[in-house]
Amino acid sequence: MPGSPSTLSVVLQDVIATYPLPVSTEPARFDDSTESVWISTDGVSKAGITVDSALSLADRLAHTADAVADWLVECLPTAGYPALWPICPLHPNTHPLEARADHSTAAWICPKTNEPVARVGELSQA
Repeated sequence: MPGSPSTLSVVLQDVIATYPLPVSTEPARFDDSTESVWISTDGVSKAGITVDSALSLADRLAHTADAVADWLVECLPTAGYPALWPICPLHPNTHPLEARADHSTAAWICPKTNEPVARVGELSQA
């Protein structure tokens, strides 16, 4: 899984907290300088997620969160949800949050105000 065995699972905590989608993962191997995984929901939408192994943990979390968000917005309409994830609680139904790394932390940030909303993996507590 990208970053470490727990990196993708941290991001998936945010997915599970916001949408009841069955997500499955399987290891992938794209090249030697990245850690990779296949991610899918009900076998309908499958995407490969890769992250540079040399990045810091915070950068790996932010990169993985961005990749999952990109994949998820394509899956949500098929499951009957709007194509917006994660929804910004400060501006609902206008834009998604962005994952950003800052020093040793990866957080979901409102792109309009640059205000942190939650750490990646703690979206359900926001």
